[in-house]
Amino acid sequence: MSMRRTAMTDTPSRPDPEPIPASPSVGRVLIVDDETAIADLLARSLGQRGFATATAHSAEQAKAVLAAMPDILVILSDIRMPGQDGLGLAGDVLGGRTEQQAVEVVLLTGNATTEAVLGALRTHVFDMVQKPFNLGVIADVVTRARARALERRQRAARDHQLQAQIRAAEDERARLLARLDESSVVAADAVQARSTSERARGDLLAVISHELRTPLIPVIGLAEVVLKTPDLSRADLLLHAQTILESGQRLLSLIDGALDIVAMDQGLRAMQRREFRIAELVERVVARAQATREQAGSGGPVDFIITGDTEAGADGDVRLVERALDHLVDNAIKAAPAGSDVSISWHDEGGMTVIAMTDHGAGIAAEVRAQLGRPFVQADMSRGRRWAGAGLGLAFAYRVAGAHGGRLVLAPGEGDGTRAELHLPHQARPDAGGQII
Repeated sequence: MSMRRTAMTDTPSRPDPEPIPASPSVGRVLIVDDETAIADLLARSLGQRGFATATAHSAEQAKAVLAAMPDILVILSDIRMPGQDGLGLAGDVLGGRTEQQAVEVVLLTGNATTEAVLGALRTHVFDMVQKPFNLGVIADVVTRARARALERRQRAARDHQLQAQIRAAEDERARLLARLDESSVVAADAVQARSTSERARGDLLAVISHELRTPLIPVIGLAEVVLKTPDLSRADLLLHAQTILESGQRLLSLIDGALDIVAMDQGLRAMQRREFRIAELVERVVARAQATREQAGSGGPVDFIITGDTEAGADGDVRLVERALDHLVDNAIKAAPAGSDVSISWHDEGGMTVIAMTDHGAGIAAEVRAQLGRPFVQADMSRGRRWAGAGLGLAFAYRVAGAHGGRLVLAPGEGDGTRAELHLPHQARPDAGGQII
């Protein structure tokens, strides 16, 4: 079973399986061990079961063999060797290959420490087999590793073929479009729109993929450590459990946020309007933001400057409005530099109740403000961005404002930062949406 699902394979004594027939299509196994006798034993045993094998006695020699034999699908390596060890070899091999060159690594270890297991998880090793090993178990693990590597290569080949077909179809489409009697300006605009759409789609998929994978990695990895490390201390066990819990809650929050946006877009969430006091609502939002920040250990309390009529009220679905303010305050806190403050105020303006919050951060880029209301849009779409989050907060607040017949306004702050305003009508009105200044 893959290291993505299990940390180590024990080797109970059991009869060896029947040999499988050799086939030139199944790929080769590279055996790496500085002890020639062990390497020869493994090669002979796997050869009897129909595997084509090659051997190497150091990490450097293994890399040379791998470069010369592109049909190698599995590397079966001892973890302890002179020079570069098996984990180092796995890191170099797995970190520098495309899916079309996919290889799985199985490590042999006589002492599966927690450090070794974590290292194997980080390098995406397929499995670890404990010494003394059973040759039948080795064959089972190698069979599964080979099947996994072959599946990855075949999937990459299919994807490559599909991309070629898509490109061919797009080329044909472009050729047909070129035959239409259109002006050069219209054609240029179409190309630009397509390029922008493809780039935005790529950025969107990258953020969604990253935000879903990020909390899943510690959940799966630490669960494997707990499952496969019977001598784990209680302190480490509690620490891993806490990390798993927090990661699971983060993933659940992300999914709930996305589902809330879908529900509002499709009109699946009924509004429950009533009058409420703005001051009480803001007080709850601020207290919750401070508590969340302290629990996360992300810094000291933020100074809030709150102004507004304490008796002023508004009409709307207080639960939705409160969650929208949660998102806007969270964004303001993340943007606020150390030592600065966040201002929250409210007032009446042209039949609207306006709840505003201002930070003194770097501001929101014009291209982000231009896409106000679109889920998963962030100022920095890269994986190394400064702030965590999936870009759902503004999209949710935008929909809450629209559902009340109001609007969400984003504008530069006075001097620096961003001012976000939630406009709610005193009475129900048709959907108004968002506005950019």
